[in-house]
Amino acid sequence: VLILVLYYNSSMTIIVDNKAVGYDRKGKGKQVAVLLHGWGANRRSLDAVAKELSSKYTVISLDVPGFGESERPDEIWGLGEYAGWLSACLAKLKVEPYVLVGHSNGGAIAIKAVSLGLAVEKLVLIGASGIRSRENGKKMFYKTVAKTGKVATAVLPKSVRKRIRGKWYNSIGSELYDTAGMEEFFKKVTSEDLLIDSAMLGVPTLLIYGSEDKATPPLYGRLYHESIDDSTLQIVEGAGHYVFVDKPAQTLALIKDFLK
Repeated sequence: VLILVLYYNSSMTIIVDNKAVGYDRKGKGKQVAVLLHGWGANRRSLDAVAKELSSKYTVISLDVPGFGESERPDEIWGLGEYAGWLSACLAKLKVEPYVLVGHSNGGAIAIKAVSLGLAVEKLVLIGASGIRSRENGKKMFYKTVAKTGKVATAVLPKSVRKRIRGKWYNSIGSELYDTAGMEEFFKKVTSEDLLIDSAMLGVPTLLIYGSEDKATPPLYGRLYHESIDDSTLQIVEGAGHYVFVDKPAQTLALIKDFLK
């Protein structure tokens, strides 16, 4: 019994391509939901989503290499390498995801992976990044912010930072602040535009963006919506980049309705 509890509800580690990968496994559903966090965060940032989905699905929350409990790659990776890692990781875990959920850069990795052939039934993209050519001067701003190791907190509105800094940030871990050593990875990732890749997805896709998101603005959602066949766009009013923190009940309801 103790082994079963640890298997379904505890932090775990596997080795993929000779590197440790931290992950959580929750729930006992026959269908699998895989969660990917954004840049500078870790898998804990999506705990509320994982908890909600675990009542019906087996939920796998992964730490992207270089963050949380997953080791940093030896070479500088772009989205293609991260997508390859995701496929290898799921193969090692012996799971085939029914739904892939990605926030911010996790959404970009999800788009790249599915466009390259990762098989999923449905895709949920929350504030997905990956549209670069329209950033203009903002691109350099975020690259500069990333060098300070504060890119994840910089995109949060002041009201949200004040409300969740103590409780929520501490529960996620210090990795949210510390992106030291990942600057070159960030440069490579943010040099790639995924609008063409997104047109090749071919799976039902839910796009969720906060109306006040300054990092991945609603324009990104509209562009992806135009590009992705069988996509649904939801703009959550009053929410920023961490829409599932600003408006948790509304965000979770949108995801659950989409997955029915």
